[in-house]
Amino acid sequence: MPGLLLISTAALALMAAPEQMSPRADPVAPGFSGWNEASLQASINEWRRLRGSDLLPFQDYATFLMAHPGWPGELMMRKAAERRIDPNNYVPRDVVMFFTRFPPQTGTGQVRYAEALDSTGRNGEARVAATAAWAMKGLNPDDETRLMARFGSQLTPTDHDRRMERLLWDR
Repeated sequence: MPGLLLISTAALALMAAPEQMSPRADPVAPGFSGWNEASLQASINEWRRLRGSDLLPFQDYATFLMAHPGWPGELMMRKAAERRIDPNNYVPRDVVMFFTRFPPQTGTGQVRYAEALDSTGRNGEARVAATAAWAMKGLNPDDETRLMARFGSQLTPTDHDRRMERLLWDR
């Protein structure tokens, strides 16, 4: 677990002598500069809470991941965040920011990204994201319905062919 070792090493260094740490004192972990023991402990506690459940609100995962990229378990937390975006109650700008930094890992995430882009007036990018979502593995029936309702008229025969190939080859 190299990532855990990195955090442990940085945490020990900060806890041992935070006043001696200059912003460039640890070239391996530059994101830890300026942290004190309390803020590091709070971040570790939040990391543990988020890793302990995949049912927390999207905003909890997104806030942590945006502030602490590269921490162990990032991929699992990203997938949990994607699944926890409430399609009927989210802030499109926040979802776009999240997916701009962390590209979607799931069909659901790709659909939410397309919807958020569309909601913020980025229609060309929304169409590209919707096309990608349509061809992704593991798209659930609710997301298929949402995608077709919002972007169905923009999907081409080629887009449908790509989806069909994906469905046939993934069987």
